Amino acid sequence: MSYPPAKFAGADREAALQIAAATRFATLAAVHDGDLLTVHLPLTLVAQGGDGTAVLVGHLLRNNPLFLAMQAGPVAARAMFVPANGYVSPSVYAEKPVSGKVVPTWNYVAAHLDGTADLVAETDLRRILEIQAADYEGATGGDWAVADAPADFVDGLARAIAGFRFAATGYLAIRKLSQNRGEVDRAAVTDWLGRTRPDSGDISWWMAEARQG
Repeated sequence: MSYPPAKFAGADREAALQIAAATRFATLAAVHDGDLLTVHLPLTLVAQGGDGTAVLVGHLLRNNPLFLAMQAGPVAARAMFVPANGYVSPSVYAEKPVSGKVVPTWNYVAAHLDGTADLVAETDLRRILEIQAADYEGATGGDWAVADAPADFVDGLARAIAGFRFAATGYLAIRKLSQNRGEVDRAAVTDWLGRTRPDSGDISWWMAEARQG
């Protein structure tokens, strides 16, 4: 028995990398010395190999437990990307007024990339920062570059962080998007999510909430 069910998920490398590249923010989980380490951080896709591998790069603070784990060598890890999700009310299904035999669910899109995380040489850190800045600025219409900040300022901050590469070899793309429902229900769910997606799905909402608190 496969999970998630095959109608929702599959070991689709291209689909998983598409989700990862579009999301850019991941939860990286690894087990080290009996501890489950989880880190939330941006990862940038930089290469895809013909052998089925893909390389993503990132950086993290040196006081992060995952950095300490990687100091001992490559760490097996899973990078999870979740770009979108939403609650689906059974009230939108055509069967609801007929028999009432419907229940709520949650639709979502996600990708799991399995591989190893390994520190890069300190001399490679600046290049990783440049790659990530260019990717994220380009995605948001910005034009800031690492070179725009004073070199000594960047160097000072960089001493507190470390760059790493994540080499992915396993892929799972999940799209739970009401594929088990008929076309009428799928259209109703699409409309429902478009009208009811809560503000809490927007990071700016959380920013405003924190300021009010």
